[in-house]
Amino acid sequence: MPLIRDYGLNDSAAAEKFVSMALEEFDYIVDVLPGAWAEMEQNRASQRMASVRVSLLEYMSAAYAMQDIKIFQKTCDAFLAHGLTRSRAVVPTRAQLATDLALAISRGHMREARDTCARVLSGPKLADEESAAALCAYALAALVDLDYRRAEISATLLIQQCEAKKFSKFESTLHAHWAHAAEMIARRDDSMLDLHFQNIADTRRLHIDRELARWNKGQPTELSATDFWDWSSTALASIAQSFGYRFNTDGGRKFEFADNNWTEQAG
Repeated sequence: MPLIRDYGLNDSAAAEKFVSMALEEFDYIVDVLPGAWAEMEQNRASQRMASVRVSLLEYMSAAYAMQDIKIFQKTCDAFLAHGLTRSRAVVPTRAQLATDLALAISRGHMREARDTCARVLSGPKLADEESAAALCAYALAALVDLDYRRAEISATLLIQQCEAKKFSKFESTLHAHWAHAAEMIARRDDSMLDLHFQNIADTRRLHIDRELARWNKGQPTELSATDFWDWSSTALASIAQSFGYRFNTDGGRKFEFADNNWTEQAG
């Protein structure tokens, strides 16, 4: 059964229709990727490369929501095989490496994750104006590297940026909950991980409900298939679980947007 039916959305049928359309829209992309990517590399077409990566993420997220393990596997493999860590045309920033790192962790590909971690942590010193993606990447990389001090610094800086409303209302709320969870893991404290992961899921659920209602009415919407899978939280849950931290202890599927057990099984 598609996982999307367990998301607790107001209109699961509409959500499933939206995600199914994304699966149809991007069905071609993995097959044409090798030739297209080689051409983009040769021409150093960094903007086109970024656009293709977004399309891959949409396809992958739709596959996650529909629990189509074959599509998820092949799309994730394609994304990582054509990641920016291997690019000759782009020198990736921390923010650009964030997704590659989260996907590698989420699928349990820790050798690849550690290689990406090294690039994330060896970059310039964290600045006050770092993007949310860059701070998430830094926190994840530091946790994988068992550098709890740097992980906590990054998480705290992200919380401060969210409190200062440096992002949209939705992004500030979502990233603040994520940063609090990362901060707890960095402090080796699992006492409130349940609450923080639930807050992440609730924030994402409210966003989808609101945007899906607009989509149903034919109004402009910010909804994307990528809203239906939270790869950064999946990576964070994978790390927490690997550390032996206790969360989601009631046996329920509370964190449907970030089911690290499923993504690791798909690895």
